[in-house]
Amino acid sequence: MCWASGSARRPGSSPGCRATRSAVVVVLRDGALEPTTILATVAAATRHLGLIGTLSTTFNDPVELAERLLTLDHLSDGRASWNAVTTYNPAAAGNFGLTTTPDRATRYRRAGEFVDAVLGLWRAAVAGRDFTHRGEFFDIAGRLPLAASPQGHPLIVQAGGSPQGRELAGRTANAVFTAEMTLGFNLMPDAFPQGLEIFVDEVVPILRRRGLFRYEYTERTLRERFGIGPVATHAAA
Repeated sequence: MCWASGSARRPGSSPGCRATRSAVVVVLRDGALEPTTILATVAAATRHLGLIGTLSTTFNDPVELAERLLTLDHLSDGRASWNAVTTYNPAAAGNFGLTTTPDRATRYRRAGEFVDAVLGLWRAAVAGRDFTHRGEFFDIAGRLPLAASPQGHPLIVQAGGSPQGRELAGRTANAVFTAEMTLGFNLMPDAFPQGLEIFVDEVVPILRRRGLFRYEYTERTLRERFGIGPVATHAAA
């Protein structure tokens, strides 16, 4: 099971994930709350729930975001992942002193460099060495003040359906969520939290009897649950 929380920096949006391998995804639609704060609270109250935070590459800073999500991965004992998205809402741009958002091509060039920088910082944390990056949008030198998490570092997931989003997913993502996927369950409670309680109490037992949902989790981290191998560190420096 995974809990998906959307970025508060995309006013009016309804972020989240569509489906997972053998997982239930809860999509939180309240865009007023900062997702990593929500997920840290959920992590403290759960032991097995996967935590997927939707955070934008358009206005965030890669070093700050990398540290924030790696911290969440430590707090959750290796259950965190990041749904990397771009932001096109002009209202969000105003929160950062801008009058408009970058065009699509610029947003996705920044997104690609942003994800590469975050992965580089995480892999450097796993390897215990500094990371250096010089690019069109970011210049980074140093390392995060954190060691590797129990799963190495958070996973990368992608829900974008555009050609640019699919290219980014194919190059960087550990998991892809699309409306066309039929594996897993896409859960959107009509009334929260009552709708979730009804699903857990009445629907999950039916799924278990039919062999469609597990009784217990044997994997310790989200990486293990997704069947993903150890973290690669070759791109850290």
